[in-house]
Amino acid sequence: MAEAKPYEDVPEDHPYAPYIYRLTQIGLYPQDQSQFEPEKPVSRGEFVTQVVGISGMSISTQSPKFKDTQSSPYAAYIQTALELGIVQGNTRGLFHPDQAITRQEAAVIISRTAQQLLGAPTVTANLTGSQDRWAKEGVQFVVALGLYGPEVSISSSGAVDYKSKQPMLRQESSVLMYKMLGTLLH
Repeated sequence: MAEAKPYEDVPEDHPYAPYIYRLTQIGLYPQDQSQFEPEKPVSRGEFVTQVVGISGMSISTQSPKFKDTQSSPYAAYIQTALELGIVQGNTRGLFHPDQAITRQEAAVIISRTAQQLLGAPTVTANLTGSQDRWAKEGVQFVVALGLYGPEVSISSSGAVDYKSKQPMLRQESSVLMYKMLGTLLH
């Protein structure tokens, strides 16, 4: 496999460089850009597209159900995830594909993907910090499997602060995707 062309803003010694460049090599990230923008939040649509893309799911040909994804470049991927029960919209039938995804939303999507596609069991982890009740199982899943990078805090007792309510940054998403591939999709 060819070496990934370096991004100007991700030097070789960047803590997330191994994850970013490996995913670039396999085609998850474009190689024709000079900037990766590692500290930019990932949008909900972009994240779902990456999960569906690396999971090898067949892409839906149905019309998008969410009113706000009809003209989105991520529409077919979001529709695929909806049909598989991996995502859901709000009560008004919206998905907000351009909104930054929170770390807890990303964890729920990863957990649901693993459960729907692989029959992964529910797991628990010693959490600290704050997450919404609806997200706790997903955050525990991601934490129990170690699908996170150096941004996560671990207390002396071993409790993990996943920083659940913060936006998922591109560099953090690269660790999550890379480790998901190695742990769940090997």
